[in-house]
Amino acid sequence: MVGDNDLSAIKSAVNAFSQVWNSAWRGEAIPEDVEKQYVSKGGPSVYGTRTRLIETFETNTSDFIDMDWTKAYRIEDLQGDSSGEIEDFRTLITWAEIGQGKKIEPGAYGDSTAIQLREKRYAAAVAFLNRWLKTNSRHNINRAMSMMLLKNGEFKADDAYADIASGSPSAVNAGASASPADIITGLNEGVRLMTEALDTAGYGVTAKSRVIGYTRTANRAIVERALNQVRGDDGTNETLFANIEMVYTINSNLPVNPGGSGTAGVRLVLPERKNVWGIFEPLRSNEESDFRSDSVIVAMQEYWNKVSADNQKRTVTFA
Repeated sequence: MVGDNDLSAIKSAVNAFSQVWNSAWRGEAIPEDVEKQYVSKGGPSVYGTRTRLIETFETNTSDFIDMDWTKAYRIEDLQGDSSGEIEDFRTLITWAEIGQGKKIEPGAYGDSTAIQLREKRYAAAVAFLNRWLKTNSRHNINRAMSMMLLKNGEFKADDAYADIASGSPSAVNAGASASPADIITGLNEGVRLMTEALDTAGYGVTAKSRVIGYTRTANRAIVERALNQVRGDDGTNETLFANIEMVYTINSNLPVNPGGSGTAGVRLVLPERKNVWGIFEPLRSNEESDFRSDSVIVAMQEYWNKVSADNQKRTVTFA
């Protein structure tokens, strides 16, 4: 018998065995890389008996989960409902001067259309051998649940940024030079055109309505350079409208140019209103034990869906 911790003896024993019983090896010694990857009985790692677990990427801090996408939506609790409807009631009401003796005609409420938001199910599960939970400190149910929460946050961010980047809203070209003045002018002009268009569509916005500017970190340097400029003495250098909040993300579901023309860009979003994130059932978790396979399965699920309106978006592009 050979002790688990005596690697030299193990090597000699295996070499002798190979010489007698395995003609394919022709009596050659075990290659060094094979020796180094020997695993003793019960070892936690494939790389040997002295491996130390350093980092499992387990965290729930805001530094690791991008939650800025939530600024674009109205988070709506739709528990107990089969669907949600977004109806623009105000656009059905029109004030106008009516002549003497004329009837006041009502708006055609029955002809109105509503955006319907229906639930979608999202879930994840992890299966452990029951023996792992007893013999290996690396695996446990609490860690599995915390990892599911992180993956859930990452999945929602991916879905939300893809939704923010979706559609074909109107675009403003800030100019080919991408100078600070061009970028500031483009962002301000994009907000002005969007809010003016929304006002005529019955949104009832104002020049101070909050707008979020989403862009990738690839554009951060040139945008920040523009935002940090100082107004010139001649008064010709613009500064960014105070109601524009810039958000930078590394999430690849928001393209470097949401306009799709290959140049840099920013997606302006009027938050909330018809941009809704509906929670039909909050996150739930459970675990079950399957004796037939000696496994413990941990699962989580929730029901949600989202919708965003093209006219609450505007794209600003710059080279």
